[in-house]
Amino acid sequence: RERSAIIQDNLSNQIGEISNRRMYVLTVMMLIFTPAFFIMSLFSMYVPTPGMSSRDTWWIILLFVMALSIALLILFKKRKWL
Repeated sequence: RERSAIIQDNLSNQIGEISNRRMYVLTVMMLIFTPAFFIMSLFSMYVPTPGMSSRDTWWIILLFVMALSIALLILFKKRKWL
């Protein structure tokens, strides 16, 4: 009985560690893409925002979001969070 309890605890710990690693990766990925989703949702509303009359605004926003996502990805890799 003691041996089976120890084996069951070890399996539970391994499953918990695997689950924690997966949740960690999902959290980091969410942090990378959250600014993009925020900016995208802000500009999808029908509220007048600065620069909406210009055709170049979409490209500027797109480049900004891509640069921000890449910068966050580099930061997380540099800090070894990924």
